This record gives sequence, structure tokens and C-alpha cells, in this order.
Amino acid sequence: MCKYTNNIFKKNVILLILSLFVFSYNSFATLSIDAGNDRTVCANDTFSLGGNPTATGGVAPYQYLWTSSSGFTSSTANPHGVSITVTTTFYLKVTDDSATTNIAYDTVIVQVNIPYAEFTFSPNNSCSPATVLFTNLSVTGGNYYWVFGNGNNSNSFNPSSQTYTASNKGVSTENYNVTLTVTHNGCSNSLTKVVHVKERPDAAINDYSYCNICAPFVNCLSPGASAIDTLIINNTSTTTSINTHYYIDWGDNSTPYSNTSLPATGTSHIYSGVGYYSILNVVDNAIGCSDTSTYQYFNGSNPAITFGISNTNGCQPQTFTFPITYVDSAGNLNPPGTKYTIKLNDGTPDTVFYQPYPPNTAPPYFTHTFNKSSCGYNSYSVPNAFYAQIIAENPCGSSFITIEPIHISSKPFAEFNLTPNDTICENSNIYLEDVSVTGSSINASTHICDSTTIRNWVIIPDTGFIVLSGVLGSSNPSIDPSTWGSRNVTIKYTSAGSYVIKLYVQNSCGKDSLIKNICVNPIPVSLFSSNYLQSCSPDTLNLSNNSNTLMFCGPNNYNWTVNGSSICTPTSGTSSFVNGTNNSSIDPDILFSSSGIYDISLITTNMCGVDTNIQSVAIKSPPEVSLDSVPTNMCLGIPIHPVATVLDCYGTTTYLWTMSGSTTPTSTSLDPGNIQY
Repeated sequence: MCKYTNNIFKKNVILLILSLFVFSYNSFATLSIDAGNDRTVCANDTFSLGGNPTATGGVAPYQYLWTSSSGFTSSTANPHGVSITVTTTFYLKVTDDSATTNIAYDTVIVQVNIPYAEFTFSPNNSCSPATVLFTNLSVTGGNYYWVFGNGNNSNSFNPSSQTYTASNKGVSTENYNVTLTVTHNGCSNSLTKVVHVKERPDAAINDYSYCNICAPFVNCLSPGASAIDTLIINNTSTTTSINTHYYIDWGDNSTPYSNTSLPATGTSHIYSGVGYYSILNVVDNAIGCSDTSTYQYFNGSNPAITFGISNTNGCQPQTFTFPITYVDSAGNLNPPGTKYTIKLNDGTPDTVFYQPYPPNTAPPYFTHTFNKSSCGYNSYSVPNAFYAQIIAENPCGSSFITIEPIHISSKPFAEFNLTPNDTICENSNIYLEDVSVTGSSINASTHICDSTTIRNWVIIPDTGFIVLSGVLGSSNPSIDPSTWGSRNVTIKYTSAGSYVIKLYVQNSCGKDSLIKNICVNPIPVSLFSSNYLQSCSPDTLNLSNNSNTLMFCGPNNYNWTVNGSSICTPTSGTSSFVNGTNNSSIDPDILFSSSGIYDISLITTNMCGVDTNIQSVAIKSPPEVSLDSVPTNMCLGIPIHPVATVLDCYGTTTYLWTMSGSTTPTSTSLDPGNIQY
């Protein structure tokens, strides 16, 4: 942006003081303009020119003149709605209204952002249907949007190939406009190119020889009739006037038809075998394109089928094998290509296979396993039944055979609940609830599903409990309901121990069972023993836990405490758990380091309660002796009385005084009495 000011002074005959005034005025009112900042816009976007404000200083009003090299002009301060397609420099000239006519200039450069859009494609001028690959040559980055002209579009940089199929058949070229739009920094640019696709001819033919009740390209034979048939075709191409060559492969390994023309009618071919034949018709046109059509010709008869089993009743999982034959009444194998569909209504998908070609042995049987009960399913004629149906079909007709009813019963599956759970206390109740999956027995005559279940309960051992409600049933129940166990049974366990509960359920399809283990915990009784009740310190006491909870499932907790006191030193007693044991061990070892009377407590806890057992043990140590003061100087014949204080430290104490030179040299009493020297 460049600016300058030009002051023009007119020659006037005026006073010097006036000239000085004018000079001073212009010095403080310099004209200044602002054409705005250089900027970047998108092609054909509209924008405004000028600053804010565009002109200052000088003497208002101002006259504006905007110009550019592209022919743009404007006399407003801020022209609006300006639009350009190329980078442009705008020039601004401003003139004020002063007597000296001040003029100022400025420029602004507006860059135009035009994203680069370019692509190539190949091939072009190909025959329909043409597969065309596009390559994006755009390098500005941003977003890409393709419109291919065939109904497809894409946002990919390099899109997948596109197929163009001419809407008409002939020798013309059809055009498809392909547009790539590139958007970068808010600006877009588009490029359109044309894909040319050549039309292909029409390769249509028709069966001239078919009867009104037959389908085209189908010849149906009577059982035992000759398989020879003459097919006559019509040329039904819509482009016969521009077709240049015809090629027909009859599908039977015979010599193909090849000619520059094909008559409108009367072209024939003789087939001598039964089955399907694939006829390939290829037509060329004058611009090098071809069209291909394929027709399936069938020469054969209505298929026949046999399908069956002797027994249609069973228990899941039940496997049946259904024999199948594939010949008609004359003993002829069904024509190659005959389709066979086996349908079942048990939810399995259809099985489909075809008559082999060339003919060989078809599957002689169909095997299927029914993995569910037929209760709730309906065959074509009866309830609670499956069916198996085979359908043989080809263009000459179909045959089918349905096997029904197929009754599939199911045995029950044992399951039961324990309340409250599988670990209880003695003299507590447990509630048994049969929640087995019921089976079903289907009556082949009435087709009625019967879910009656024979059940019985077995508890091992058979002592230590009483039945409060319900019955367990016979160990070998019969069809007599009086031998059956109840659905719900309440048991009270009167003795602690481990028990096994078995539930048996059965019907005509078989038996199932379930076993659960029960632990009955006792009311805890805390007991223990030791390897001694008294000893000399230091010594280790081995404790044996004899509580009645040891052999049961628990959870069982044991807490040992030791409290001791002593008449000797130290008076509080000293003990600790040793040999890797602690206060929660089942059989701990305790080291007694000093004498004393120690109370050992075992608290036994389980889910059924708490019990405490306390035993005492005496730990001995050598006696502690102290003598009262004895005079070191005494008179002959004057008696003295020595006194000793003895702590026996929980042992059995004996005494021996030695008083050499006295009238009583020794004494075995605690109190030796008076002695004299």
C-alpha cells in the first residue's frame, strides 16, 4: 500500500500574512487515505474495498476514484459487491475540497484463491459396459467431491472404478459428464470431463418351437419317449440392421453357428440327450462392440421321487435316515439338472442338491437328527408334529412327497434349588425345589403332548435328618404316582455332617439326575489339649485343637489368647507363638520364657455360633531367695535368729541352712530358729 500527497499552490496577489495562514492551515490538515488491507478471496466471491474510514485530513468533502487494470471503476468510498476471478490490484485516488486541491493515492492487492482441480481417466471410447478408472491430479489438498454422471458420487481422493452402461443398443456413442470439485481454504473449483461409451448391439433370440403350455427353451418328454428334440430359434435382436456377425454355441459340444447374418426365424439345432444346455449367443456390430446373451435350454421330463421311513416316532436327539430314489415309472433316472429340496419344520434350513451331470449315483438317502421336541410344532395335518418333505422340480414340472407326522418326544433334564444354600447348621431346615426342564411324551394316536414327570429324591446317608414336608418318593418309582416324590420338600438336619442330595426325573424317553452336596455344620464346642500342664521355663507347649468343627466345611475360625502372671520375676509372665504358628493357627506352639500361671483361651467360631474354652498351665522356675541382714560382729553365747524370704516360683521347695561353727551347724527348715556362737 503506497501513499503520497501533492499540494498545488495557486498564484494570487494576496497579503503576505494570508499566504502564511494558508501555509499553516495545509501543514496541519494533510490528506490521508486507506484503500484497505491486501487480502485473499475466492473466485466470484463478493467483497468491499476501502478502509474505515477511507479518507482523513484535508478538507471534506472528498472525491473518490477507484480503478483497476481490468476496467473496474467506482466513485464511492467503500465500493460493495466487488467480484473478481483473477488476482487484481485496485488503485484509489482521493481529492479534497481545499483551495490548494490536495490529492492522495493508495493501492490494495486482492489475491484470488483458485484450488487446482485436475484428473485423468482411462479407458475412453470403450464399449458398453465400460469400466473406467479415475486418477486425481489435484495437488492443493482439501476436500474432493466426484459426480460421475452414472448416478454415483464419491468423496475419495482416488475413487473406485466406475461402470458405464449405455442406455441404448446400437452404434452410437453416449456421453457422461464427470465433475471433480476441489474445496480448499473455503474456496472451490470444479473441472468437468466427458466419458464416451460406445453402444453395443442386441444379442436377443427366442424359442420359436415352444408350445403354448410350455416355457421357452423347454422340451418336456413323456416317460420312455425319445430324447431327440429340434430347437428352432428366432432372431429377435433390435439391432439387426447394424449387426455384423453372429456366433451361437449350442452347449452340447457340437459345431457352433458362425455367420454375418442370422435369419429372423427358422434356425434350428437338434439335441439328442436330456438335461440342461447353456446356449451362448454373441453378436458384433460395426464399431467393434459385442453383446452376449445366455439361455438355458432344458430337454427332459417331469421328475419322479420316492422318500420314506417305517418309523416316525422317537426321542430327542433322534436320527432318521430317509431312503430316496430318483427314477420315473419307466425306470429312467430324472434328467440332469433336476433340483431337489428337502424341507423340515424343525427350524433347520432347507437342503438343496441337483441331479448330477453327467448322470451318476445321486445320494441314496437323507439323514437328519431332530434335536428338539415336536411339541408346539404343526405338520401339514396334525399338531405337535414335524414333517419331512422332498420336492423334485425342473422346467417340466415337480413332484413331492411329505412324511408326517413325525413325533419327537424329549426326556426331562434335572435341576433343583436349595434354600437357603448348601451350607447350613444342624437342627436347621433346607428347602428343596424341583425346577427341572420338563420333558414331553407325545401320544402317537391323539397327538397330545404330556409333560408329566416322575421324580424321586435320594439323600445319602439316609439318617441324621427328618422330612418336615413333602415326600422323597420311592428309590425306584413306577408309573404309580404314589411312588413319586414331591416337587417341593423340606428337610431338617438333626446331625452335623456331609450329605448328598440326588434328584431323579424321568418319562418315557429316559431318566436324568442331578447331585448336590450339603454340609451341615455343628454348634461349635471349643476343646483343646496340650503335651503338659506344668513345666519349667523356658519350654514350648504344643496345643492340639479338639473342637468339634474341625471336620466340617465351615467357615471355621480359631482365636488363641495367653494371659499370665507370676509371683516371681518377671511378674507379668512372658510367652509367644513359635514354630511358624500364630493366634489363629489350628494347633499352635507357645514358648513360655518365664514362670507363672498362664490362662490359655481358645475361641471357636463358625456360622452356627461361638464357644470358648480356657485352661491353665503352671510354668516353674528356680526359687528366688533373699536373707535378712545378719550381724558381722556378735558376742559369744548371745543367740541370733537368721531369717530368709523364699519365692518358690511354683515349684516344690526344700531348704538347707549351713551355719558352720554355730550351735546348730545345719537346718532343713525355712526357719532355723535361734543359733549362737
